[in-house]
Amino acid sequence: PSKIRYTILRSQLNLCYDLPHDWQFKIADSVDEYEQAFKMLYKNYREVGLQAENNIGIRIPKYNLVPGSTVIVVKIQDQVIATVTLLVDSAFGLPADVASNLEGFRSENKRIGEISALAIDSRYQKLKGKLLFALTKFMYQYAREFLKVDTLVAGTKDRVSDFYRGILLFKPLTERPVNYEFGNSQAIAFHSLDVTEAEENSFDLYSKKPMNTNIYNYYHAHRFGDNLMFQKLIFERS
Repeated sequence: PSKIRYTILRSQLNLCYDLPHDWQFKIADSVDEYEQAFKMLYKNYREVGLQAENNIGIRIPKYNLVPGSTVIVVKIQDQVIATVTLLVDSAFGLPADVASNLEGFRSENKRIGEISALAIDSRYQKLKGKLLFALTKFMYQYAREFLKVDTLVAGTKDRVSDFYRGILLFKPLTERPVNYEFGNSQAIAFHSLDVTEAEENSFDLYSKKPMNTNIYNYYHAHRFGDNLMFQKLIFERS
């Protein structure tokens, strides 16, 4: 049962608060950063069946070309080692619209953001967990504090669903996985998070846990240093 599985997953967390000083978290703002991110995305998605082969070896989702898309990257010097994209709802809609009903959120005037195009360089597999948590923390903080998103949605393959639902406390958005046209027709499950309630819900579940398993402290209370450009970037762009 998922309840037991989630409890086990939460007990096995080992959150790292001391990140390498040479990891730079930033919004992509150069052709080179975009190109590295989308090449990594193509490679990662090919490996799990979410991307059909093409001749250019790059994945550029069409929603990345419309206003309201933000590509976040993690870099070591000039090398992009991880990326995720935040898409804010607009007249163009969101990729999740083809597989789930977002009209309930829109009817309540919720500002919706979709988490998309998450990829980590395969050469950094030993650091994948550390990168994943740090990258999604940056993404969540940016969505909440700068983009003022009320609701986050995400689509994942089954093996990743536990991370969003069991650890980050997203709720099911679809009853079962659906064949997703933007994911090479693979079966994708969709999830949503009420950002306005996320901190309280996380506090209720995690606040008394040890630091290394305390998701509330990691995502909501702890602040990484300015050398990683978390607060610095958000306040500069505000």
